[in-house]
This record gives sequence, C-alpha cells and structure tokens, in this order.
Amino acid sequence: MNSVTFNCEIITPMFLAGADGKSPELRPSSIKGALRFWWRAMHGDLSITELHAKESSVFGCGGEHATRSRISIDVRPHTLPINQGLSEKKIDTPSPTLNDPERTIRAQLFTYLAYGAHQREYFKVGSQFSVTFRYHKLISPENDFVIPFELISFFGGLGARGRNGFGSFKILSCDDSNVKLHSDPKSILRKLNSGLPCGYTAFSEKSKLFKTTDHQVSWEKSLEVIGTAYIKEKRKLENAHTYDKRAFIAAPIVQSDVLLWHKERHAKQYFLSVTRNVTGTYDGWILFLPYKHHKNTTTDNYGKATTEFNNGLKRHLIELI
Repeated sequence: MNSVTFNCEIITPMFLAGADGKSPELRPSSIKGALRFWWRAMHGDLSITELHAKESSVFGCGGEHATRSRISIDVRPHTLPINQGLSEKKIDTPSPTLNDPERTIRAQLFTYLAYGAHQREYFKVGSQFSVTFRYHKLISPENDFVIPFELISFFGGLGARGRNGFGSFKILSCDDSNVKLHSDPKSILRKLNSGLPCGYTAFSEKSKLFKTTDHQVSWEKSLEVIGTAYIKEKRKLENAHTYDKRAFIAAPIVQSDVLLWHKERHAKQYFLSVTRNVTGTYDGWILFLPYKHHKNTTTDNYGKATTEFNNGLKRHLIELI
C-alpha cells in the first residue's frame, strides 16, 4: 500500500477524547469519522444510494455486504500535553464577556462556545502530531483523503465543539511532493461549490464563506471576532424567548434546561474555524453549508431566516463567496 504523512499543529484547544469519552486521546477512528463527514460534503451531487455505494468503496461498510476500508489511518503520538478545563488561566488573553441586557446573559465567550466540553481536559495549543494515510491503489488520494483532510483543518476541527472553532489545526507539511496542498480555505471552495443544496450537509452553489476583516494576532482574537458575530446576529433574528427563526440555524434549542418545541435535531450548518497564516497571524472563518430543511414551508421560512442571518454576518465579516 502507498502512504502519505501529514505533520500538524493544534491552533485552538482540542477536546478530543478516547473510548471513555473524557480522557484526551488522538484516535484514528475520530479522524476517520471526520474524514467521512467532509468526504460526503464533497459529494452533494450524488443520490443517497449512489453516495452510500461510493462511500463504501472507499471507507468500507458493515452489514450483509460488508467490505473493508481501502484507507487506514495511523496517528502519532496518541497523547499530547493537556490542560484541565477551559478557563482564562489556560489561554493567553482573557475570554471576552458576553453582555446582553435583553437576554440577561453574562457569560465568557469561549466557555459559551465550548459549553458541554469546557470543563473537560483538552490538548494544548501548539502541540504537534502526525497523521499517516495508507491507501489501496484504487483510491484517489486527492479526492478521497487529501482534500477531506484539508477541509477538516480549514473548517471542521477535531473533537467536541469543532463547529464552534475548537479543535482547529494547521497542516505544517506533507512527506509526498506529489500532494499539492491548498493555501487557504477560499482556494479549496472554488472546486466544491456547485449544484443545488441536497438533503444533507454538503457544498453547493448556495454555500457561503465569511472571513475576519483583518488578520488577528492570536487564535483567541480570531475566535472572539467570529464568535461574537455569530452569537449577536443569531440573537437579532427575533425577540427574546422566541425561537422560530433561530431553530433554522441550529436545533434543538435548550432554555433553562428545558427542550423547546424544536425537539428534533438539525445539524448546525454554520462552521466557525480559525487558521494560522505563514506570517504567524490568524484568520477567523464562518462557512455556511445549507441543506434541504425538512421543516421548510412553501413560504421558505428556512431561506428567509438564513438569508437574514447571513446579511447580519456581513456587518462584521467579509463575504468571500
């Protein structure tokens, strides 16, 4: 089998746990799960039947017609330096406070974004690891794992709260000179934005990409800018204690530990992420990947809510695509 190794560095706290769901551990299965998600996101033009067949030929499947994966993953090391819980003492700059008189909320921004994982141990920023992909000759390296792995680094992150900017990492180098890595998120999206939205999270002609207006001096500042923009504009969609529009951004919604009427789960189609430039500065990104929302109506409530929200993001960020 052929192999390709990527050397990477963590640039935002990574809440990636082992089998017990708590102890930090770099596991091949976690990376393969993220890889499959972004691989699917690249194939929104396929029907569910076609998608399953193609995915099974690459990653394998179980059941009566079980097949083995044509890609294996090795991660080194499995453990890295860790911090205990996300707090102001563990980051370079204090987490900004969210003050919203209308919502009577006083919370630290990073704790808010990492809520549910913020008290767990996490891999420290600056830690380095390597990921080796071994693959069958029938595999297309670029389409089957190189671009999906880049998408994880650009948009998805690894571990809990990856859609809120945590678990971001930078690919430092690759040991195969034939592998051409993309310089930034915008360059990779030009290849993927085509076709209409489908029934699951995938790239389409309706995808959008937002970026911080200026390079930032730290990951904390980048995450502060995009996190504040995301939260402020979501709250502006409607009055306090009203959730008809916000449920189209992400659901379910929990208020005071009570599930509201949007009890069904809808994957959040907004991905917050942080990247580091060659100059050592940082950029914050928000990627929008819409899908066919099953709660949508003939009046297109989903389209109206997301359009209003996207227009709000443009008050804080640059819309690149």
